[in-house]
Amino acid sequence: LRPSTGTASSDAAALHSSTATARRSEAGDELLRHLKHRSEELFPNEESIPDGKDLDFQVSLPKRIAYGALDFAKTPVQLLISVHLLTFYQQVGASLGSIAFFTSTARCFDVLSDPLMASISDNFTSRFGRRRPFILAGVFLYGSCLFALCSPIASLSASGASSWFGFFY
Repeated sequence: LRPSTGTASSDAAALHSSTATARRSEAGDELLRHLKHRSEELFPNEESIPDGKDLDFQVSLPKRIAYGALDFAKTPVQLLISVHLLTFYQQVGASLGSIAFFTSTARCFDVLSDPLMASISDNFTSRFGRRRPFILAGVFLYGSCLFALCSPIASLSASGASSWFGFFY
């Protein structure tokens, strides 16, 4: 008996490797076709990606800045409310318990209202787009509530200050 040189086993391993690579490539191509089809279903107004061109799921920098612009405006206001206004309302006489209650109630309301508003805005159509009218209305509503939240009536009692915070928060 002669010892095996390993050529048959290495040939089999190479064949298995190339077959597995081909299967992965076919699976990857199928996945890309599925993603392209799904993207066209979900976003019919977006530009179609020509066949043969790779899907590039990168969002351009100007688009990222445009999508994030609303968050750039919201974050400093949230910082103002969560740090400075809580201290201010404590000094006015509102109890921490009521402030915590209204804050947690607002978060619970967000859990329900956010998906509801998403559904409403997804199905809304106007000449200005699906979400722009809501953003415009929200700017004025949010701005007036923030103004009222930052300037409570001076003659409010402790429970009145708590209620004022709860109503406008």
